[in-house]
Amino acid sequence: MVRRSLALFIAVALGGWALAAAERVTFVLVTGERISGTVAFHTNTRENLIDGDLNVAMGDGKEQQIHANQVVVIEFLGGNPPDSELSALPAGTGQMMVLRNGDLRFGQFVNMIGGDTVKWKNESGDVQDLPIRDVTRIYLNADNARRIYNYNGPTNSRSSTRVSRGSDMTTNPGEIEVPANVQWTDSGMDVRRGEQIAFSVRGQISFGGGATQKATADGAPTTKSENAPVTSMGIGGLIGKIGNSAFPIGNNRNAITMPATGRLMLGVNDDNYGDNTGAYRVTVARR
Repeated sequence: MVRRSLALFIAVALGGWALAAAERVTFVLVTGERISGTVAFHTNTRENLIDGDLNVAMGDGKEQQIHANQVVVIEFLGGNPPDSELSALPAGTGQMMVLRNGDLRFGQFVNMIGGDTVKWKNESGDVQDLPIRDVTRIYLNADNARRIYNYNGPTNSRSSTRVSRGSDMTTNPGEIEVPANVQWTDSGMDVRRGEQIAFSVRGQISFGGGATQKATADGAPTTKSENAPVTSMGIGGLIGKIGNSAFPIGNNRNAITMPATGRLMLGVNDDNYGDNTGAYRVTVARR
């Protein structure tokens, strides 16, 4: 399962692995074992994942190769994840990346490059590069992660088929499913400050177990929270975020001017996501 390579100076002489200014990493295995070091990469392609093996450089000048199917989580920051993060994991064996600003991205891990960059394929099939310093954790297998961290709480209904298990409404081609129990969902779109983006939304969500705790994309008009991302909008409304700039979307039929440049994230305006159910289906278009 885990293989120790030759000494680093021998590997480099043979055209193998290089270190440079690589980031720290911990691989959490299916057995619960943790292997820590720095992200090793190949001297020509600068890739970490090669022939199905992830590679970690050890402090004693050696490396270990770990088969990717033995790794549950790739950690870049220490400490166990909070329940709010574990509850957002996709159903089954899906994958999720957690950024240090709290954003969640669903899709598939591709590789680590040069010891400082993550390559990630989002749900639309686009591959993007992110600095490792912006990433907290990458979950390679959601079911095994729940087991490793002894998590038995609510589970995200999100799945690779993008059908909400808690709703009769399926997601049509071109729509983005925005689950109510996930803080942020990656739209798969990068936008520019001042760009006009139009949104079309359908569906409703519940932000609690009460009969009146339901909302459409405009949010519950009489229920607001000072701790929600958009304090001026009712709880449960559809919102967007670019970087640290959160803004209301709602059922607005007019194009919205983007407040910043960066990745467009979609979410539900709330300060507690654990008891939310349902999802919005959102179509996003440039104008």
